[in-house]
Formats: sequence, C-alpha cells, structure tokens
Amino acid sequence: MSSVERIYDMKKEKIKDLKFIYKTASKLFNALFYIAIAVVALSVMIALIVLIVNVPTEEMLLPPYMKKLLDDGGNIVEYSIDLGNGATITKQASEVTLGNIKNVIYCFLLMMGIIISMLIPIFRFLSLILKAISENEIFDSSNYRMVNYIAITTILSGFIVGTVERFVNFTLFKTFVANTDNVSFKFGFNIHVVLIGVVILILGIVVRSMIEDHNRLTSNATLMVASDK
Repeated sequence: MSSVERIYDMKKEKIKDLKFIYKTASKLFNALFYIAIAVVALSVMIALIVLIVNVPTEEMLLPPYMKKLLDDGGNIVEYSIDLGNGATITKQASEVTLGNIKNVIYCFLLMMGIIISMLIPIFRFLSLILKAISENEIFDSSNYRMVNYIAITTILSGFIVGTVERFVNFTLFKTFVANTDNVSFKFGFNIHVVLIGVVILILGIVVRSMIEDHNRLTSNATLMVASDK
C-alpha cells in the first residue's frame, strides 16, 4: 500500500470516528430533550401533590436549599434557606408554618421548571444540528437557522430566568423575613446569559454566510459542468 493510500485510509477512519461522535452526541442531546420534558411534567405533578399534602410542619420534606437546624437534643430550632451568592435566611422553627415550607417548595419547582424549560429547545436544536453534521449535511440551510434559534432562546432565558430568580428571592424574603416594608420586586435579567446569546447569534450569522457561500459556489460549479456538457 502506497503512502497516499495510507493517508487516504487514515482520513476515512478519522471521518468515520467523527461521524460516530457527532451521531452519539446527537442521540445524547435528543435523550436530554425528552428527559427535560419529563422533569418539567414531574415538577407539575409534584406541585399538585404538595398542594394537597397536610402533615405536621416538622415532618414536611424540604427542598435542597432549605435546611433544618437542630439543637443538641435533636429538636428543630430554626429553618435556613440559601438564596445563593452567600445570602442565607434563618427563622425560628416555631414561626415557620406548613404553608411557608410549601411556598419554598413552589419557588424551587418554579425555578427548576423555568430553567429546564429554556433548555428543552436548546437540547432539541443541538440534536438536530449534530445529526445533520453526522449525515454530511453540514451546509444545509436549516443548520444556521437552528443556531439562531439557540441564540434567541438563550437571550430570552437571560430575561425570563433572571426575572424569575428575582421573583423567587422576593417571595422567600416576604415569607421568612418579619419586616419587609423596604423589600420590593423589580424586573431584571442575567447579563452574562444575554451576552452568551448575542455571541451565539453572531456565530449564527457567520455560519449562515459560510453556508450561503458554499451553496452558491456549488451551484455555480454545477452550472459550469452542465454547460460544458
């Protein structure tokens, strides 16, 4: 076997390996797409169950960022809530009701549901893009559109998730802080997520230009070959 043939075979194997990676990644994101839908549906079901639950406050299950603080005798003395960024709210156990804990659970489910809901279309678009690449459809015009869809979804999530985060923190403050006269709710957004979306949008424009140039050159070459015949 000549050196040229060996190089050709090596390239074929490399391309085959890359196609396998793209195809596997496509299936992974497709699985994540369905898992995310299931998680959102499960969150709704949990919210409905929590609505009808009626147990003693100390027996109620807590969401991940809420904890019971016990004394040496194992009795609950306080509840604490981690708001993120190092901020924590604590309240005497005697002042915490079942309704308060339910509010925390609803906030947790809302926050998780919103974040995962924004990931659902991103998982789907990534799966379709990778599938197209694995099937040698790199220059399909639908690819750049899906990149743009990912960008728009990311930008929207920066506003939606940012606003929900602030609403959740506001609700937790109103629920667990005695004096909230100076606490108010304001809309906001996560600037870093929006900037990531803008970068992806610019990338989509670049991909669109590359695809259109490739398709135009391919079309011109086809026409030239046809005219020669």
